[in-house]
Amino acid sequence: MRGVVRWTVTHNSAKALQQLKTSKGKSRLFPKSRCHQLLPAEPISVQERKDVANALIGCQTMKDDKAKKSELTWAIKYCLLNSNSSRAGIRFTDTNSFKRFMQVVSQLFPWRRWQLLLQYPKDKRLTHWNMHKELVIDRLALKRQEPFPEGLGYLYLRHAKEEQLIQRGLNRYSSHSLRILFHRLAIILFNPENIKQWQ
Repeated sequence: MRGVVRWTVTHNSAKALQQLKTSKGKSRLFPKSRCHQLLPAEPISVQERKDVANALIGCQTMKDDKAKKSELTWAIKYCLLNSNSSRAGIRFTDTNSFKRFMQVVSQLFPWRRWQLLLQYPKDKRLTHWNMHKELVIDRLALKRQEPFPEGLGYLYLRHAKEEQLIQRGLNRYSSHSLRILFHRLAIILFNPENIKQWQ
């Protein structure tokens, strides 16, 4: 009986996540072709499967510590609410959230795998986004400065085999490993009532 109850809760959590929408009313976590699915897509390569498996071990370690688990669940929620199926990056508009997020995910993937596309107000050289020497930051001037005094950042997890993929003609190839993992964990860690209150 307990197993049936647990299955019902996780099924309802998956359904609540499926129903998350962007400000434009589109599915946040699923592309149009998969909008009726309940589970995130499987990793598309052997390397991404390894990424997910290794990062899961890190998440399981965090779950054993109350403070770390709290930060992990915050990072999962932030990731899912600040990304969408049509864009690979995770959106940041303030450095406090960015630093807090990176303190979690840098334990799952090494700093050299992370890349930040930072759009900044003209005539400002923002340095407080620089958290680590191995974090790659690409900078562009903002077209509209007013809403983003601290800058606007999109964080990408670089594919472990990025160099090989670039040689095939791709400018950038981002891994979906983190979002796949966090989507799966959200189904387990959050109850459906909580997820429904996210938006």
